[in-house]
Parts: sequence; structure tokens; C-alpha cells
Amino acid sequence: MSFAESPGPRPTLADVARAAGPTGSVALVVCEEVPRLFADPCFARVAAGAGKALTGVGLQLVLLTVPATADYQGPVVRFLDGGHVDGALVIGMHGRRPLDLGRLGIPVVFGGRPVRGREPGRFSYVDVDNRGGSRRAAQRFLDAGRHTVATIAGPQDMTAGVDRLLGYRQAVSGAGHGDRGWWCSGTSARRPASTPPPACWTAGRTSTPSSPPRT
Repeated sequence: MSFAESPGPRPTLADVARAAGPTGSVALVVCEEVPRLFADPCFARVAAGAGKALTGVGLQLVLLTVPATADYQGPVVRFLDGGHVDGALVIGMHGRRPLDLGRLGIPVVFGGRPVRGREPGRFSYVDVDNRGGSRRAAQRFLDAGRHTVATIAGPQDMTAGVDRLLGYRQAVSGAGHGDRGWWCSGTSARRPASTPPPACWTAGRTSTPSSPPRT
């Protein structure tokens, strides 16, 4: 019996699409505006890696962005729920603009731990040890005799930024220096007015220098 002949509620376009079988496409959802997407090399690397992996198994990558509008998630969620893709990889999600993906009928994986424990246990995610990396980077400078170390942690409504700032604070507090207030979240910076400029910076998106710079 076809959909048209079956009794009960009429099927949606998504139902029809899913009944037709796999689409052969996977969405990469970047929770940023288009200019930021092309300006940040991190997103380009993720897109290139995901595209290469999918192409290797005969699948197509579909790129979606999330605009900073009042209805920022409507178009994206409707597309994902419309039977156009077989799954979604979500990266760059901010706490101030979360996506409601709980009702989707497709697999969803986050690149990075979901913000503030959102959807705990519901979705899989892949992440790196941002806290440990930041702690080790700051410790390298402290071991070299630096006493005032600053960090560029990243936005504090993203788990990567939160973890990097926490790792930095663990390192400087463990060294007995305390948190001197030198940190930058990506959108703002903070330091006490009486504190002299730091000897060096620990950048969240770059590797630690082989030899810390001296002032």
C-alpha cells in the first residue's frame, strides 16, 4: 500500500524521504556566521577531514551554518529533520545559541563536549583535552621561571574556552602564584590595573613554543 492509499495522518515530506532510503549525505553544522566560518582555520580543517572521510565511503558532505538571528535554529533544524541527510556533525556550538536537536530522527555527533551538559548522554561527542593542554602549556612557562603568565582561553560560552581557562588557573594556582586575573576570553580581556604586562601568553589555538619568549 502506498502512502497515498494508507489510512490515518498524511505523511510528511521527511517521512517520504526516509521511506525512500538513505540519502548518501551527512551534514556538517557549523554554529557560526559565514564570515567566521571562512576566517577561522579550525573549521576549514574539520570540514576537510570530515569530507575526506565521507568521500572515502561514498558519502557527500553538506555544509550548514547557523546565523545570529532571532530564529537562528529554525532553518537548520527543519533541514536536518526534512529527510535530506542521514546524520549530522555539529561543531562550534555556543551556550548563548544552543540547538534543539533532541527530536531529530537522525544520528547526531558533536565536535566538542556539548555546552553546559546540554543533552547529557543523548548524543555522542568527540573532544580533546583542552583543560590538560592549557594546564601543561601554562606549566611550561612557569617551569621556565615566568611569574606572570596570561592565557587566551576562548569564548566562555563554549566548553573549549571554559576548559582552557580552568586548566590555566589550575597551573598558576598550583605553582603558588594564584590567579592574577590575566586572561582573555576571545571577546574581552581582564587584568588588575596595578599588574605589569605579562612576560608571555599561552594561546588556546596555538602549540606551546619550544622555548618560551623572554622579556
